[in-house]
Amino acid sequence: MLRRLLHFKQEIILFVVTSLLLLSGLNKAEVNIMEARNFISAREMVQNKEYLLTTLNGEPRYQKPPLPTWLTAASGRIFGFDSLNTLRLPVAAVTFLLVFAFYYCSKLLGLSSKHRFNNALILITSFYIFFAGRDNQWDMYTHSFMLVSIYFLWKVFQNESGGLRNSFFAGLFLGFSILSKGPVSFYALFLPFLISYGIVYRIPFREKRLYLLNMLLSGLTIGFNKKVLKDTV
Repeated sequence: MLRRLLHFKQEIILFVVTSLLLLSGLNKAEVNIMEARNFISAREMVQNKEYLLTTLNGEPRYQKPPLPTWLTAASGRIFGFDSLNTLRLPVAAVTFLLVFAFYYCSKLLGLSSKHRFNNALILITSFYIFFAGRDNQWDMYTHSFMLVSIYFLWKVFQNESGGLRNSFFAGLFLGFSILSKGPVSFYALFLPFLISYGIVYRIPFREKRLYLLNMLLSGLTIGFNKKVLKDTV
């Protein structure tokens, strides 16, 4: 009971620290060119009621996968497009997802409560995560969703209960990552995870083939559409 309370306290502190870092002064940073493209495409989605064929200043723009723009459009439709705070809320939300996924991945490593808490604090206070978590372009989305996919795949490898469910969620977030910036995070996070896991442990391909197939089918079905097959980098 005491241990659970300690974990809950750490998660509350982590949530508060992450909130302060990501949400305070969210509208102060200048909009860069990549953000501007995302914001304009999101606004035109809502104005034109066209969510599949994205445009930029009325011209077709398919160079980037659509998921970050969909989320930005949803936030703009709910809260309006006049505030940078609301337009940047989606990227702040997926950065929260990254921080807590990292925290729970540290738990799967068997690290102590203090160690995984410190790991998550180091992550959110690193410059790249702090900066990209307040900059509504594509990078933070693809890496955040991929880390969640890795978390569920890790649970499959460790024989935790609910293997079929975990493999589905691994595939779901794999697909979300691809829909955010194509295969970028597949090479940056997913393959390094598989290689390092295979070196330290043994990847149980034969025993987990049904779960791995479920993950791949759901992930590729979600992720690989006409937009993603275009230039995604």
